[in-house]
Amino acid sequence: MQSSRSPFFKKRLKWAEPKGFRKSDLKASYKSMFGIISLTAGAFLCITYWFDLGAEATWNLLMAAGAIVVLCLVLLGCTRLMQMIVKITDKAIVVWDLGDTPTVYRFGAVDHCEIGNASVGGRTMSVLVVALKNGDRETFGVAPSVSTAVLRATLEQRGVSVVIRTDTISEQTLANENGDPYSHSTGT
Repeated sequence: MQSSRSPFFKKRLKWAEPKGFRKSDLKASYKSMFGIISLTAGAFLCITYWFDLGAEATWNLLMAAGAIVVLCLVLLGCTRLMQMIVKITDKAIVVWDLGDTPTVYRFGAVDHCEIGNASVGGRTMSVLVVALKNGDRETFGVAPSVSTAVLRATLEQRGVSVVIRTDTISEQTLANENGDPYSHSTGT
């Protein structure tokens, strides 16, 4: 165990998730967004065809449909440009995503963390998996500028049990994991 004078004890880590890490989530959002756009355009076109609303009402409906489509495309573009920010403080792991309010994982609620590698889009990236005591698991991409040794030491100094995964896993495998095959090695 390192002393409290260790350089890692007071160290706070903060990084932005690599842009390509959430690529599969973005693909799913593209599909759902284009489904919403298609349904909106189709519904408005059907309404104008079935009901003889007149030229002015038809143009108003078409402009409303166009505004909804543009709004959806703007939201889609914003999600593509935004990155998650992960920060390890003295008491918690704090994550800022697209919302204004950060998600806070207090160390008391964390069962253990796993540090490993994930294959995403043909690239291998470091990941931090936060396993909570209620059974939930959250996965975050680690920026290349963050050393996994420093990340591990920082978490361990805060009383979090850390498991190093030696296998390279995919995001889909992490999402589909049933149970926690690594909990036996941490004694939890």
